[in-house]
Amino acid sequence: LVNLLHYAVTGTLNMRTLTILSNITLFGMLWIFWRVIKEQKLPAYYFLPVPLLLLHPQYYLTSIWTITGFQYQPVVFFGLLGVYLLSKNTVWTFLGAAFAVFFDSFTMSNGLFYWVVGMVVLALQGRYKMLGIWVIFTIATFKLYFYKFDNQANDQGFDYFFKNPHESLFGFFTHLGGSLDFQTLSPILLRSVVPTIFGFFLIAISIWWIFLKGLALYEDFSISEYWTKLQKKFNAEPSNYIILGCFLFLIINAIVIAILRPRFGYFVMIVGNYKIYPATMLVVIYLMLLTGWLKFNKNVDNFKWILIVSIVFYVFSYLKFLPEVHERRKDLLTRIFNQEHNQIGLGPI
Repeated sequence: LVNLLHYAVTGTLNMRTLTILSNITLFGMLWIFWRVIKEQKLPAYYFLPVPLLLLHPQYYLTSIWTITGFQYQPVVFFGLLGVYLLSKNTVWTFLGAAFAVFFDSFTMSNGLFYWVVGMVVLALQGRYKMLGIWVIFTIATFKLYFYKFDNQANDQGFDYFFKNPHESLFGFFTHLGGSLDFQTLSPILLRSVVPTIFGFFLIAISIWWIFLKGLALYEDFSISEYWTKLQKKFNAEPSNYIILGCFLFLIINAIVIAILRPRFGYFVMIVGNYKIYPATMLVVIYLMLLTGWLKFNKNVDNFKWILIVSIVFYVFSYLKFLPEVHERRKDLLTRIFNQEHNQIGLGPI
């Protein structure tokens, strides 16, 4: 949609301009994550790990590639913007959220997942009338998106999944832990070990954060009581909806990727195009640790260790992936030269 608007205004498609616009959405994500710190009245220095965990070249296949950049990065931002607006609990922000998620749905197909996220947020807020309206918007958007949609590729993905379900099971964790994919030149089995283990670790933290908001130790479990406590906890600090909403999107997205994409090869779980998702997952997990543990812990040394780890991760990401960016640039320049002068390199004319 942004491409259409850009073309309507300028009459051209300037790839450099579009790439810059797609990367601006990363700063939009930072602003929304900053709102979590701000609205929970936490010291500003707690925000320092966020840009270190998010802004790095691991996902250079989207940040400097216009086609993918205008899908993978904006789809996270506009959906996250929708969740942020829903957390404000007003009619006008509800309409703004619906528009943002509708726009997001046609940015990339996984933007549709934010409609499901919105249902969870509205249910937790107890806004059941709005939830009904949201469901109507959801159905209408899905019908519009899938009108005359060719589903053959997805059918092939499901066929592969039923024959190889173990790949999807492990692929889910490998994808979420993809930020620790530093062995990019190793065979895929060895390469995926650390991301997979890290993915299990991240899910364990997220389960702790979600369930301990509604559970007390040594207490009999009741679904209704748990739901009531969960509503009270989230509505007392609405910025937690931002964390929950982004987490749910990433989980649904990871499930779909793990089911439909292994047929192209297991490496797709940690391909560079998808690295924006595990990068965002790192930020979400940090915010879970911050709002569920660090803010109640008087020992600042724990935060210092997290900050040090974030800095090390940031530096290692640049040391590892920046040379890959330079090599890719040289490869593309060579292909462009060959295409211009020899009619080979990028494809037949």
